[in-house]
Amino acid sequence: MHTFDTTINRNVLNEKIRNVVKDLSNTCLQVGEKGLEIQFLNDKNYNGIDYYVNADKSRVFQVLSNLINNAIKFAGVNGVVTISIKGTESLLSDISDTVEKNGYAFISTKDNGNGIDPEIQSRLFSKFTTKSDIGTGLGLFIAKSIIEIHDGKISPENNKDGGGATITFSLSLD
Repeated sequence: MHTFDTTINRNVLNEKIRNVVKDLSNTCLQVGEKGLEIQFLNDKNYNGIDYYVNADKSRVFQVLSNLINNAIKFAGVNGVVTISIKGTESLLSDISDTVEKNGYAFISTKDNGNGIDPEIQSRLFSKFTTKSDIGTGLGLFIAKSIIEIHDGKISPENNKDGGGATITFSLSLD
């Protein structure tokens, strides 16, 4: 059984997302090559809410980096990768069926690529599952493990409003 340090001081989830977006915008070659824009919607449409979680900040950073990197990898040329947070007070998610109706933040990463291939969708979070020539197929497996250790859930879906996919995960609010 894996254990992570979840006793770290209260973390502002918004700040972690800002850091990952800034880091990847400045260092990921695919962002420039594809002409992508990475947006954190909570900053663009700031609603005055900071979401606090009691979680291992380096592991949360790892999950966010992985999901945003995947969105970048599969996004279309001149596309937009968006990240957003909603609390359970404003969102009843498909993945919240086994989660209390209060006290959770739902973080979503969305791209405009081709979506999740039906051939791998059912095993997307299994080891070595990938349709990409880049990577090992371990990133989503690791992300799921980290989220579950933090008593959260993670769920993928193809976007209903066109191409691409959205992966949403939950973390308990502090």
